[in-house]
Amino acid sequence: AGSLDDLVSLAKDCATEGAQKLVMDLSPQTLGDFVVRSTAIRQLAITRKVPELGYPVFLDATTTGMQDAAIALGIVKYASVIVTSPLSPESAKAALTLRQNIYTDPQKPIQMNPGIYRVGTPKKDAPVLMTVNFSLTFFTLQGYLEATRMPCYMLIVDTEGLSVLTAVAAGKLNEMLVRDSIKKFGLENEVSHKKLIIPGYAAPLSGRI
Repeated sequence: AGSLDDLVSLAKDCATEGAQKLVMDLSPQTLGDFVVRSTAIRQLAITRKVPELGYPVFLDATTTGMQDAAIALGIVKYASVIVTSPLSPESAKAALTLRQNIYTDPQKPIQMNPGIYRVGTPKKDAPVLMTVNFSLTFFTLQGYLEATRMPCYMLIVDTEGLSVLTAVAAGKLNEMLVRDSIKKFGLENEVSHKKLIIPGYAAPLSGRI
């Protein structure tokens, strides 16, 4: 449709004819035009000012000349159906990562599953490093350990996704949690020693673990 009024008229005509499963093609001339139109449509539909616009939005990213940018805009600006040409692995991963993260709850920390993670092929005498299940902490530590090429274990304890400093301050990270995690995940069956490397911010717990 050439304008929002035309789109509303077409949607009404389709509804009159009994067609209910519709997808709206905004026919944008530029990516900026798509952002303006899709935002206006979503606002009008959500506020029920123009309920006829409450259908999924279609975007053909192949006609924009900037496919990756069009995909990103479509994901964050309400496109339900995005048509693309074959994507490179890099473009596909970027789009999927954006899609998975854009709708996460900002008040809920992204968490890793607690447990024992292996870096390389550790043996019984391999070191054990303990940290929390805040995803950023986990991936940062894992990246450093992989770079060292030293086989080891990571003991990830459940602090409900809080960082080390926050978890210590809130009482979420304590010696009882560490003790219970060691038993729960069977760490004693994996290693032949009782040495545990803990985060610097958890140093006050070192004498009690």
